[in-house]
Amino acid sequence: MRASEEEIAQSLTGTWRTEHVFCLAQALALYDAYCQLIVQADEQLEAMISPLRQHADTLVPNKDKGHAKNAPRFDVRKALYQWSGVDLTPYRRH
Repeated sequence: MRASEEEIAQSLTGTWRTEHVFCLAQALALYDAYCQLIVQADEQLEAMISPLRQHADTLVPNKDKGHAKNAPRFDVRKALYQWSGVDLTPYRRH
């Protein structure tokens, strides 16, 4: 964030109604639960793809080192290449 701690603290001051704080806490709990489920799904996907790998990793790396915010925590491009022997996810900038 670009805001200082003081600016953040000032933006959080106000009249907070109990029901709003409760709803916010519920939303945060759901967000955390969904994040954990996504991690579990990524782990399962990697475990399912791993035995299918049959090609050496001779994949040319992407020039762009960026990582999408919601991308799995493992290298899907590399795993798919090792499975198929073809780059199924060519990098294209839109």
